[in-house]
Amino acid sequence: MVEQLHRSVPVRLVVTVSIDGPPELNDQLRGIRNNFAHALETFAAVRAILGPENVFVGMTLHAHHGSCGARRRL
Repeated sequence: MVEQLHRSVPVRLVVTVSIDGPPELNDQLRGIRNNFAHALETFAAVRAILGPENVFVGMTLHAHHGSCGARRRL
């Protein structure tokens, strides 16, 4: 599907694969088992088609315990 879209769209196609933290937290927050692993597989597959300059990983930072964006006490 990505290859077909890439060939048919005459503009730059940029894709962002979104994650919500480390694997266990990401899967818990999304309610989908192995979602983190699937996101990384998708990232690698799409990046192989579109190139590294067109595929990114986006991460949502939040205050959930265990998140990369967890609040720290100062």
